[in-house]
Amino acid sequence: MLRLWRGLAGGALMAALLGACAGPVDTPVTIARVAVAPSLEGAAADRLRGYMRAEGVPPIDLEPWLEEAATQAVESGELDLMITGLEPPDGWFATPLWAEAIAVIVNADNPWRSATLDELAALFGGTLGDWQELEGDPGPVHVVSPFPGDSLRVRFEALILDGDAITPAALIAASAADLLARVEADPGAVGILALSQVNETVRLVRVNGVLPGPEALEDGRYPLGLTVVAASPSEPEGSLRAWLSWIQASPDL
Repeated sequence: MLRLWRGLAGGALMAALLGACAGPVDTPVTIARVAVAPSLEGAAADRLRGYMRAEGVPPIDLEPWLEEAATQAVESGELDLMITGLEPPDGWFATPLWAEAIAVIVNADNPWRSATLDELAALFGGTLGDWQELEGDPGPVHVVSPFPGDSLRVRFEALILDGDAITPAALIAASAADLLARVEADPGAVGILALSQVNETVRLVRVNGVLPGPEALEDGRYPLGLTVVAASPSEPEGSLRAWLSWIQASPDL
């Protein structure tokens, strides 16, 4: 089983928050372990922090896992829930949490600002290797991607590459923050990540002339989107159920 490290909202931070807020307790707190796709960790952590501000610190630990391993760990009971953009196994409980636009980003110094679906297929498939072919500054294209099997990457491959894989020459980012940093540092880089994790250090690319955004995604003008769901073999209860319900009621987060 391949497991990634705990992220910002994971074990050490959660223990500190619980200790600071709870004070002495008579009985140990059972912490629910929630796996999240690495590309969605930042977005899920934002929602956990929002819940903390609104409702207090819940006994929930977010852990970034590769989704194939996470599915097995949830099935076996090692984990309590997974947050994913993949289709859950048959018979599992699943509920949608939010819709995420898949953003295409480039370095801030890259003059390329708009792409067709065919251009994206050529870039991420590895058949277009120099920015000059897109009327940009001469230089090699460096694709930066989430891990193979990550739900955001799988969805992008289905929409743009007809299910074929992103070029094996792509640099693999361990998280959304890592991907953002790699594109920010490399003038030749192009990558994909959840729109909610994009900041002003990089440039968004229009796809078919449309910038990613909630309204453009909802009405179908922006073609690259992912539905994020919570999934587990049985319907969650207690603090997990309360958190999921809060996410669904907070669409503007």
